[in-house]
Amino acid sequence: MSRGGRVFAVLAVMAAGACGGGGSGPGGGADVDGFVWTEGGKTATATTYAYSLGSTGDGSAFTISIRGISPIGSTCLLTGQFADAVPPPAGHYAIGVLLDGTTEVPQTDRSFTGSCQPSAIVPNGFVLDPSVSGEVVVTASTADRVAGTFTMTASTQPPANASPTTAFTGKFKVGCTPNAGAPCGPLSATGPGTCADLAACCAAADDSIRQGCVSALDATAPLGGDVACARKLAAIKSLYCP
Repeated sequence: MSRGGRVFAVLAVMAAGACGGGGSGPGGGADVDGFVWTEGGKTATATTYAYSLGSTGDGSAFTISIRGISPIGSTCLLTGQFADAVPPPAGHYAIGVLLDGTTEVPQTDRSFTGSCQPSAIVPNGFVLDPSVSGEVVVTASTADRVAGTFTMTASTQPPANASPTTAFTGKFKVGCTPNAGAPCGPLSATGPGTCADLAACCAAADDSIRQGCVSALDATAPLGGDVACARKLAAIKSLYCP
């Protein structure tokens, strides 16, 4: 997560894969989409913004990623995990610790983590400052739009558990873009699906992409059983299943 670490990969993936609209950002009007964040007295306004859905590698939870990218490439990302369904309903959700030192901390259910680019990167600091604490307030949640605000305390230098901190605030109203074949939702753990159903999906997948489905099945079934397989199937079926 440091200047030379995986944050560059995260930034590159989001910049290449994210899609969304322009506009003046939330706050410019009730129907205006956007993503803005403020740190160090300076505000970044995203021109690319979206949310996407998926699942954890082991199928233990669904995921939602809410992201904004400014014209100069500055990025802010909020990532939530929810075992029951995504997008999450309107409500208040804690932002947890992203890194212990330089190691990612396992995320708890019904919580977010964050990583945002500050107004000025300190020497040897993070490109995206990782969250320590805070709160996401989801004010509206549908399959078409997710809106809300956030406040976040974040580390500025590695190791993150012994670092000076800074404060971010922001707001968002973003539409969905499919992520690796995942639908825009809602994705729910109550939907039908078993490990046998996921295996059948993989067996029917096109030869060129089948191994990705098989890898997902192999990572999910031994750890979480049918419930985890149902989540995984909900997240990837539109990509792999005919």
